[in-house]
Amino acid sequence: MPAVETDFWQLTIPDEWQVDTDDASVVMADPDGLGSISITTLQFDAEVSGDQALEVAADAGCPQADATWTDLAGADCWYFEFEDDGEYLREWYVPRKDQLLLVSYACDPDDADMDRDMVDEILDGLAYAL
Repeated sequence: MPAVETDFWQLTIPDEWQVDTDDASVVMADPDGLGSISITTLQFDAEVSGDQALEVAADAGCPQADATWTDLAGADCWYFEFEDDGEYLREWYVPRKDQLLLVSYACDPDDADMDRDMVDEILDGLAYAL
């Protein structure tokens, strides 16, 4: 299984998944094109609080009524699960010191449960640099 690594995090993905990167994000897609995981790292000047992470999520359009404080691979974060513009989304907003990781899984609503267990397993392996 290949590892995807940035200065801020590392993640092992299944061999058949494809990776695309740009300056801000890493997108990992399953081979069938049914869904994708994207991770974006935002850098701040000071430590990011849970409240600030929730504000960023609200600005991004996450439904605040569905916000759940949970953890992702051992880090506390806000979690959202919702549909938007014909897409099913699962999003995690992970404050880590002076960084905020935006982790998102997107797919067609009809496929919402198809890769759920695999996505959870992949994201359980997320290792943070800080």
